[in-house]
Amino acid sequence: MPVKRHELLESAVHDAFLAPSSARGPALSVTTVATRPVAVLRACGDLDRDTQFLLTSHVAEVIAAHTPRLVMLDLSGIRFFGAAGITALLQLQEEATRWHADLLLSDPSPCVRWVLGIAGLTDALALDDNPASAVGRKLPDWEMTQEDKTG
Repeated sequence: MPVKRHELLESAVHDAFLAPSSARGPALSVTTVATRPVAVLRACGDLDRDTQFLLTSHVAEVIAAHTPRLVMLDLSGIRFFGAAGITALLQLQEEATRWHADLLLSDPSPCVRWVLGIAGLTDALALDDNPASAVGRKLPDWEMTQEDKTG
């Protein structure tokens, strides 16, 4: 019996958007690019309920270990962003504030920007498509300490 066209479409939509991230392969990677004076981290993949702990724990460890004044989280590589991603970003904002740091969401992918817009959080979270100028605006008068210079 031949497969109907709508069945193929349903299957493709499920595989691309609805299947759990564990069924799609490597779900999320978080890498630390720099730690002082600005912590720069890059997240790539799917940010959902299965991966939010990976992001929040990694970023929280970097904040606690290096106490940066600014945490820049590059979200350009996020392919899927669900409600758990919103929760993760709000938790990270609280964690950064607790350590007297700012959280900057750098170059958010279209899906991140869209979900945050629908949720009404684009003003509550610091988003910036130009991370280099954002660092200058966030830390304009900050003089680096010797520890910052040596890493």
